Amino acid sequence: MTNFVKRIADSLPPRPLATLMPSAGTKISALLEEFFSLVSECRKGIRDPATVEWVEFVSLLLRYQNDERKRAGEATWTVLRQRPGAPTGGPTIEAYVAFLELDRADVLWMSRNWKNLWPVLVWVNSLGNAALVGKLASFWPGAVNMEESINNSFEEMEAEFKREAAKNRKAKSREKLGKKV
Repeated sequence: MTNFVKRIADSLPPRPLATLMPSAGTKISALLEEFFSLVSECRKGIRDPATVEWVEFVSLLLRYQNDERKRAGEATWTVLRQRPGAPTGGPTIEAYVAFLELDRADVLWMSRNWKNLWPVLVWVNSLGNAALVGKLASFWPGAVNMEESINNSFEEMEAEFKREAAKNRKAKSREKLGKKV
């Protein structure tokens, strides 16, 4: 099982948000927790990303940009830089654009890889083996307790499936009643 999980982890490209996670054994900072909380709120539609002061997270956004540059074999930056063609502006606009680039890259990663990775995450978590869960931790960034996050997400997903099934049953029931009348 260990080799199977390791092959899965090695075969997937790194998740963009995972570049922000501290190295193993290091505690997640309050700034990073706040950042992941804001990203979660923005993705759920609770908060508009344009209203967030992303300037506060320049160090995290710069870490992402530099990781991307290192993988491409390019020199790292000391300040946030815009890609060619990106809107120019002050530090507030630059930080917002850097966040949008990071978010877009992560959403693309999710659309390409999440459907295949999710069942493995749930399965590995159900085994209760912390070492195996740790091998996949980089694909679940932002979770202080990955095991708890997976369980909560799984419960939310199950509840959503039940709501959807009930909605479909109700629609079918109404359709049958409409045909009889």
